[in-house]
Amino acid sequence: MSKAASPVNVNTLWARTLVDELVRCGVRHACISPGSRSTPLVLELGRRDEIDDLSIVDERSAGFVALGLAKATGIPALVVCTSGTAVANLFPAVCEANASGVPLMVLSADRPRELQGVGASQAMDQIKIFGDHLRAFYEVGQPETTERQLRYLRGLACRAFAEATGIEAGPVHLNLAFRKPLEPNEYEPVVVDGGDRCPSLRISVGRPGADEATIRQLARRLKEARRPLIFAGADALRPGERESVLDFATSAGVPVLAEASSGLRFTGAHGESAEAVVTCADVLAVSEFYQRQSRPDLIIRLGRAPILWATQAWMRELADSEHILIGPGHEPHDPENLASWHIRCDLGPLFESLNEHLPEGRATGEDNQWFEAHRRAEKQIIGRLRQMLSEGAQLDAPTVWHHLGGELSGGESVLVSNSMCLRDVERFLGQPAGAIDLYFNRGINGIDGIVSTGLGIAAASSESPTVIVLGDVALRHDLSALWLADELDIDATVVVIDNDGGAIFDYLPLAKICRGEAGEQRSSATLRRTYERHFRTSGRLPSQGLARSGLEIERPESAREFCEVFSDSLNRKGMQIIIVSTDAEADRQSRQALRQSAAKVVI
Repeated sequence: MSKAASPVNVNTLWARTLVDELVRCGVRHACISPGSRSTPLVLELGRRDEIDDLSIVDERSAGFVALGLAKATGIPALVVCTSGTAVANLFPAVCEANASGVPLMVLSADRPRELQGVGASQAMDQIKIFGDHLRAFYEVGQPETTERQLRYLRGLACRAFAEATGIEAGPVHLNLAFRKPLEPNEYEPVVVDGGDRCPSLRISVGRPGADEATIRQLARRLKEARRPLIFAGADALRPGERESVLDFATSAGVPVLAEASSGLRFTGAHGESAEAVVTCADVLAVSEFYQRQSRPDLIIRLGRAPILWATQAWMRELADSEHILIGPGHEPHDPENLASWHIRCDLGPLFESLNEHLPEGRATGEDNQWFEAHRRAEKQIIGRLRQMLSEGAQLDAPTVWHHLGGELSGGESVLVSNSMCLRDVERFLGQPAGAIDLYFNRGINGIDGIVSTGLGIAAASSESPTVIVLGDVALRHDLSALWLADELDIDATVVVIDNDGGAIFDYLPLAKICRGEAGEQRSSATLRRTYERHFRTSGRLPSQGLARSGLEIERPESAREFCEVFSDSLNRKGMQIIIVSTDAEADRQSRQALRQSAAKVVI
């Protein structure tokens, strides 16, 4: 398999064998943070033409850039670091990859066994440091040069890749201990038998399919249901799954309430959504639509539970309806415990099979009043929202989203931050001129690493513009990533909705107390001061300081100016930062007025 290696070269041979196998499996991106102990890995990744190796000083940011790369490509990205707390800094990105099902591979260097537990510098227990937030953990073992151990290492690399990309994709951690010397002997070449370019161990993972009895029973339930509905929550469907779900829904005449994070919206040639897709579920929920049409009696739920509060409340009110969960994951996304059936299988084959068992008489058209009523209601809601947003003179958060979408020509990758941004995109994003790729971080309900994740998406999608939309607090949380874009020569547009703090907290009960809207509960100066400081975290972004540091900053003050600046940024190189200052209270009132007005036009 290889020429004999001296002790000086054992680390090089070990690292080269591992990297060679990962390249054969298909790995193409690596985010590398500096450190001595990881030298063998870094040198081998740096010498491979197949690997795009990005140097990122901050491990926390490196983890999220790798996350963005994996999101955009669907292929595991490597994140490589030295030992000690360098590994711990990857924890947020690993947790996000676990929650979002993103294939991430952590390669951490470690001290050898004799340096563990004896007070050696930068040595700590790294075994299963990420706990249960992984698909697999491998303590790789000390490098050896025997043929048997090198075969083991190749097979382990293939197994790790398969775990990261399996039925439930996610993060995998390989912990590699290296003894000094860490540098190769330049006079003694190390040869790895590359053989053919296929992985040494091929692992075929059969994705779960529903059995015929399950398909027949589900088809029967759909036939019996008078008002069936599909709800598609967060967790973007893969392209093949999208077509299968939408083909079935259109043929069977079943409306699909799709959140933007489901990947079912803005996918048409002209940026439109498919015929069966219904947007603005939360507006429908607060309108009189379901009082007039009656509630759904069967809800097929795909992806995660609803993100929007009004949709969550509406779903709780549907406890008497039949809820069926469908998806490959083992965890039921059903926090209210409403489901009576959880079908664990791939969506594509299931809905293709359902199409062959279509209920008779459920075709779309005027005879399907349930389907047509949803299509009519959506047109009324969208029409009303767009009319009001187009007429609005004030540059508030909903207006920014409306014009931002309208300036997209198609092909863009758009990463949406959590909190208010993810909620605003649901209702207010304007109609793009072509299909777009919409990304988000599950965030475990947090805002960590948004800019870094967007840079990873941009690095993987260099042929089309990347737009990152986030709030001022999320930017402050990942501020150093702005300079990373220049280091890595990445093009991206960052739109910051600066509402002077965390506006999402304004929707919580504590904020109502501070505003005097909580009945008998009284506010105080101390309570209001604490709320502003530790919840809203008020404080405008230091845009002057950012500009002095060389970053390009634009601050449009009108809708027209925003459209001009944003459109121009999509065709420019480098990082453009557009900061739109809004008033959080005005934004809150605008959202409320828009939703109430849209709900009233539904007939």
